[in-house]
Amino acid sequence: MVHQYKNNGYNIVLDVNSGAVHVVDDVAYDVIPLFETSTKEEIIDSLKERYPQAEITESYEEVKELVQDSPSEALRSYIL
Repeated sequence: MVHQYKNNGYNIVLDVNSGAVHVVDDVAYDVIPLFETSTKEEIIDSLKERYPQAEITESYEEVKELVQDSPSEALRSYIL
């Protein structure tokens, strides 16, 4: 199970099953909930008003890598 929340100016993503805690930037924070249900192009399209395309693409690739390398099946199943 993955939770996202903001606290004291930090964007926090918590993988409850593995105990991993990630502090991410605004772009990654916005990409993560879209990653499960949207294509890369859909994510770029939905966030392009707020962020440059290069930053969205970079965050998408970082989230993808994190999911693939995650020791937690929960993170993979939540996002994939």
